[in-house]
Amino acid sequence: MRYCIHMPLITLDEAQKRLEPYKDDVFVAPWTTAFEQYGKFVKEQAALAKALDATARANIIHCWAREHARKALVGKAGIRETECMGFFAVLVDSDPVVRFKYLRDGRPSNVRTDQQQFLARQEYKKDVQLAFEEEGLSALPTTVTCGYELDVAQQLSQIVIRCDYKNDNLWTWPIWGDAAAGGGGIEPMPIPTLPTPTPRPAAVRSARESV
Repeated sequence: MRYCIHMPLITLDEAQKRLEPYKDDVFVAPWTTAFEQYGKFVKEQAALAKALDATARANIIHCWAREHARKALVGKAGIRETECMGFFAVLVDSDPVVRFKYLRDGRPSNVRTDQQQFLARQEYKKDVQLAFEEEGLSALPTTVTCGYELDVAQQLSQIVIRCDYKNDNLWTWPIWGDAAAGGGGIEPMPIPTLPTPTPRPAAVRSARESV
């Protein structure tokens, strides 16, 4: 089997219960602090900042947020950094695993690599599965995204934690910004029943070649 699917996916209620103790320090403060730093950088280094395009800005903010998140994890039980997927993420107990992303038009912004396309379907390549097993997980975690959105002025407008499957948003939990003021979360559709992957049959080739 080339890949494995995690099922069932974590629900909004369960995610809130597990992530709430770490919400402010690990998931909100890294983004807000990174944006404060970027604002200071633009003000103090205007000539350098002017040369940066949107991709460079997003990369800088992500790097700063990642470092703040790493510092916030120090001394906290039940939550830790993981590189099992090949990039920085945060594993809460054994489920979910949280990645940090910019949300373009409200959705995770990804370069369409094989890895990102697998994760969009809640699938894990065999090497990722083995990496999680080596970290002591007996089952694969749900991948959720802690991401930020920008307003029309390119200012930080919202931070959310969301769960996606293919092109569907299963649930969204606003944790900072106007939408977060009311608490709760948005669960637009029920958790789907995910198909069980089946191995591809071995190709049978004739030993006799046509000439």
